[in-house]
Amino acid sequence: QRRVTWGLKCDLRSVPSCRDSRGCCLFVMSVVRLAAPFLVALLAFVAYRYNSRPSFPPNKVFTKEELSTYGSHHPENSGVLLLAVLGEVFDVTAGAKFYRSGEGYAFFTGRDATRAFQTGKFEEDLTDDISDFSAEQVLDVFNWKQTYHNKYIYVGKVAGSFYDEAGQPLPALAHATQLYTEGLRLSELKAERKRQNPPCNYRSSSTTSPEVWCTKKSGGIERSWIGYPRRWIDATTQHMSCVCVPSIQLAEGYSLYDGCEPSATLCKIPLVS
Repeated sequence: QRRVTWGLKCDLRSVPSCRDSRGCCLFVMSVVRLAAPFLVALLAFVAYRYNSRPSFPPNKVFTKEELSTYGSHHPENSGVLLLAVLGEVFDVTAGAKFYRSGEGYAFFTGRDATRAFQTGKFEEDLTDDISDFSAEQVLDVFNWKQTYHNKYIYVGKVAGSFYDEAGQPLPALAHATQLYTEGLRLSELKAERKRQNPPCNYRSSSTTSPEVWCTKKSGGIERSWIGYPRRWIDATTQHMSCVCVPSIQLAEGYSLYDGCEPSATLCKIPLVS
């Protein structure tokens, strides 16, 4: 054995390809010795970049202009990516592969685009105005905010529709919170209605009439009864759907499919010519 710098040993037995050539082993050790300073420098650079990231004071309140500098679209962005939902600001740098410039969610960074989180309109709706949202839409937005609390780092608030320059809540946030509570209630009612009257199974093709039918697992709701297909119209949305009801008797708000017997568990829907 021959001791070399960096505390390494040239042991022919430890390198199979060098068993017949001490020069080969020494060459490998020389490469390691030359590469070590570069590795140290790389680690120092990574540590510097990590420690040089801005440290935000607790519950910092950003202006919209300040928040924009942390958008991937900003020419002077330092690499730190922030976005806001319902006025709350999150550091999403850890998800840079989704939020950096050119990626799918880059447009969310540097702003409060609460509206677009629900509408999916990523050009015209990059705003925090949700004053015309329904309770169910607001519930969806609050769920998005909770997702960011779960996945990323909360760093403060942004002055806008929901908080003022001092970080105090504005009436728009109180209104949104009320709608959120109502959205939870409606969601629970919808879940209960789905348990009582699960959705039907559905199939169609280009050559046959569509069919709806019920089973003990239709709609993803396991139960002891099969049920009978019925048309049901949501009084709030006026949306018509097929649900499975446990009784042959027609209840208010439900109707039979044309040509389908009340006791049938499968109904064909006539094609409209």
